[in-house]
Amino acid sequence: MKTSTVLFAFCSLAGIEKAIAAPVGELLTRATGTGNDDCDPIQGTLNIRGEDALTYDADCWAMLCGGKDPVMQKIASSYADKHRQVAAGSAASKQPFKNPSSNGIKALPPTTAWGLNQDWDSAEEFPFASTVRGGQGALLFPVNKKSQDEQKISLSAFYSSNRIKGYDPAKKGQAGAEDGTWFTIKKFTGPVGPYCKAYNDDDISVCHKKTADSRWDYDPAEYAYTYDHASKTFKHQGK
Repeated sequence: MKTSTVLFAFCSLAGIEKAIAAPVGELLTRATGTGNDDCDPIQGTLNIRGEDALTYDADCWAMLCGGKDPVMQKIASSYADKHRQVAAGSAASKQPFKNPSSNGIKALPPTTAWGLNQDWDSAEEFPFASTVRGGQGALLFPVNKKSQDEQKISLSAFYSSNRIKGYDPAKKGQAGAEDGTWFTIKKFTGPVGPYCKAYNDDDISVCHKKTADSRWDYDPAEYAYTYDHASKTFKHQGK
């Protein structure tokens, strides 16, 4: 949750582990942005292209209202696909929204002209599969393929323009292994949806009411699920 709640970040200062409790807005203000640890993340602005407004709106809800940490660590690309798998990941690869009823998921909303009349059957996941905390426990949301295709481009551009590196877990403990790998999205620009607008404004009032943009005409927060590895079922986590 971005503000009005407490974010606990464990920071190392002069070799002493200290717990800092502060709203994310304050955390971003005092961070210098080296990206070397979670207390000093690279702060970047992400430019939404168009259809990716839907995927990021789901992500903004996850950070603002769904309890997901806005400070993330990019992981080496070779690990990202594992985060999408069923065995130890988010199970996005299972494509749960293609057959919602058989996966215990409620009926999906109608398609829209804005969404090119594509079904909302592609699984957006947050935290991103491209981050260390992606994978098991990630929230899954139904979006269309075009929105995810657009997100691949805009997220890649965000990583590249901010020179965010991928952390290699095989190098854990080595000097400099985490340098430049930590980041946070300070602001979303472009055709933002209602949750990303609220994220930019630190407005948590949207967390407690139906929030559906007229472009996609449904509230992605009502369709948030996680995969439960113990029961091998998808559990509703949204509104």
